[in-house]
Amino acid sequence: MPLRPRILNSMEVKLQRDEHWVIVDFEGRLDSFNFDLFSKKISTLIKMGKTLIAIDLSGITFINVQSLRFLISTSERLNKKNGYLALLSPHEKILQHIRKINHPHILNIHDHLAEVSPARNEVSP
Repeated sequence: MPLRPRILNSMEVKLQRDEHWVIVDFEGRLDSFNFDLFSKKISTLIKMGKTLIAIDLSGITFINVQSLRFLISTSERLNKKNGYLALLSPHEKILQHIRKINHPHILNIHDHLAEVSPARNEVSP
């Protein structure tokens, strides 16, 4: 069920929910100008009890280190709640930035949400 899009300081955010997941679709630059709004949106979902969160990165044109560190801490936070943070479809340039900081592979990167089991934090075979 799609929700209405919101414009956050030149960053468009769309939320969709299915039976198990909240899918967050960001478009634009994920930089220090947008960081507070980005982090509050994700943190609010977790406070609402959402533990299966997928972030579609296909529309992200830039991501800064602060945002990457937030994603890592969010992934760890969700793991402690038996949840899962899936990062979906990052462009090659964004993927390179993620790989530089993603040690020891805390972030879960997938091409599509279908690669992840819907009710658990396991990758489908």
